[in-house]
Amino acid sequence: MTESLGGLSRRHLLRAGALGAAAVGLAACGNSGSDGTTTSSGKTRVRLMGLFFLQDELAAARQIIDAFNAQSTTIEVQYVQQSWGTIDSKMTVAFSSGDVPELFHYYDAGLIPWGENGLLTDLKTLLPEDSWKNIIPGTLSSLTSPTKGVLGMPFETETPLIYYNTELFTANGIQPATLDNRWTWDQLRDTAARLSKPGDGMYGLSANWQAGEILFKNGLAWQAGAAPIKKDGDTFTIDANDPGTRASIDYLTDLFSRKIADPKGVDGDVVANFMTGSAAMLIRGAWARTQIPTVKGAKVKWAAMPFVKGPQANLGSGAAQTLSIPAAAKNKEAAAEFLRWWSKPENIAKINQAAGQLPPDTAALDVLRSSTNGKDYWDAAIAETAELQGQPYCPGWVPMLGKVWNPAMFAVLKGTSTYDRFAQVVNKDGTAAVRAAAGS
Repeated sequence: MTESLGGLSRRHLLRAGALGAAAVGLAACGNSGSDGTTTSSGKTRVRLMGLFFLQDELAAARQIIDAFNAQSTTIEVQYVQQSWGTIDSKMTVAFSSGDVPELFHYYDAGLIPWGENGLLTDLKTLLPEDSWKNIIPGTLSSLTSPTKGVLGMPFETETPLIYYNTELFTANGIQPATLDNRWTWDQLRDTAARLSKPGDGMYGLSANWQAGEILFKNGLAWQAGAAPIKKDGDTFTIDANDPGTRASIDYLTDLFSRKIADPKGVDGDVVANFMTGSAAMLIRGAWARTQIPTVKGAKVKWAAMPFVKGPQANLGSGAAQTLSIPAAAKNKEAAAEFLRWWSKPENIAKINQAAGQLPPDTAALDVLRSSTNGKDYWDAAIAETAELQGQPYCPGWVPMLGKVWNPAMFAVLKGTSTYDRFAQVVNKDGTAAVRAAAGS
């Protein structure tokens, strides 16, 4: 995956390619009028550029849109299928030309550069206060600019699970973690060490080791109390010397130095690696339970358990998927009316259940909890949303992780550099990157 897409593994790995026949079925619906702002029937047109890929998720999105169109006498939403691999460039062109859709689908950190440049509408100015009352504050943390307002309406988030090889656990007498008895960091490491046999090509633990994934999206660094983002007025600084950041990277370094994690697996296909028997456990978003059964050559029987509990109960913001309204959109009020419909708890629960994701809305979580009844690891995934405590807003954060943080950190994990050298590089070049993104 590439950090230009925010390290969003599911979204990049599953969605960047061809969208398939199901996506074609969701191509633009309805006919636009000659002025481009109304339909042939005289309704106000709202174009929604969407990125739904999974068949069930596409179907759920279609149902929500069709239901809105059926009940509205004045507005018609036209869905325009896009892909995660091209949406960034297409929206950049749209912003430049001024020919923007009324709504588009994206993710929290990816919105920040556009928001900081005044290209997005502050949704707090368009949506009533009760639209926000049930949204988890931690999810809004990465979507709320100190000067530009709320850049997107979050509707899907994720929490991590630990997937494990059931046969290995049984053979070694290992009891998996439960919600009532979650493992600590030490328990995860000790169990992984017990199962690791690098001479036989078996490692105890696999994960996407990029910082944007393991440390910040899956929350290991936030659990440690990491605070690498500093803000003084409008000035941002990156400081990787804080105790939490160091503790989380030291933990990863120990996994690699003891060959609990595969030193060659920094950039590999971690799901396939687990499912073909090269890792005893896998850290991955809860959504991955929908991907795992599709791995070619899979030979592992698996189950999932809750993520570890850390020194702090914080899993960050949940890497929210969002709908946003461009500042140049012609029909903002109509777009906002659809957003209110889309954000109904039953609709948010529907789209999340189809995607294997988690609503950032407590009312929608209640609906999802009832409809799934804890099956297929929904109980663990839903319970962990209580730990979406948020992360600091920071322009340029995600690109900086890819260009500066990851190369320096990978050198430490591979044993070719030191933590002090990592911190020196990140503090200097990372600070320069986020300040440039913030225009300071």
